[in-house]
Amino acid sequence: KGLVVVCDGSGLTNNHKQKDYAFLQIFHLVLDEINKRVPSAPGYQPINWVMDEVYTFTETPSVARILAHLPSEYRSRKLQLFLVIQSFKQLAGEENGRKGLEDVFFSFGNMVIFSLLDIEDCFTGVANLFPFDPQLIKVPAKHDGQHDIMENRDEQLAVRAYQLQHLAQRECYVRRFIDEARMDKI
Repeated sequence: KGLVVVCDGSGLTNNHKQKDYAFLQIFHLVLDEINKRVPSAPGYQPINWVMDEVYTFTETPSVARILAHLPSEYRSRKLQLFLVIQSFKQLAGEENGRKGLEDVFFSFGNMVIFSLLDIEDCFTGVANLFPFDPQLIKVPAKHDGQHDIMENRDEQLAVRAYQLQHLAQRECYVRRFIDEARMDKI
């Protein structure tokens, strides 16, 4: 129907337990509405679900597991999840043998990464965004009898990680899929 629903928890900033409880109720209400949709049925408008500043909420193991599966399981119901995080360390990992959000986060299709302060996050981000290029030359040969010195995987990651850490305002790396099978090469 083209509706916009905004849930603002800023009034509960210092009450994390109350905020998480309120958001959990809203979270399940929205999921219940999405579950009413028949998978792959034509005519549904896409649902853009944006979650921002939900650090403690995504740490909740049950929520993290649900969020980990939303993009793949609900794609046929036209759900598009936008999860805004400040650090990869916010994502809950595996618990009791069940994968968490941290374990599947980079399998989400579209991704935008702005400059990150934590260099470990930068390494994690570029390792998952850029493939290793074994043909990348570090030092070209000076003579015909010599071979080029090639960059190894760690050197390539370090260069890109430090570039990511020092991106200017509004500069970012983008991974975008045109459709389910084709990634945008730009």
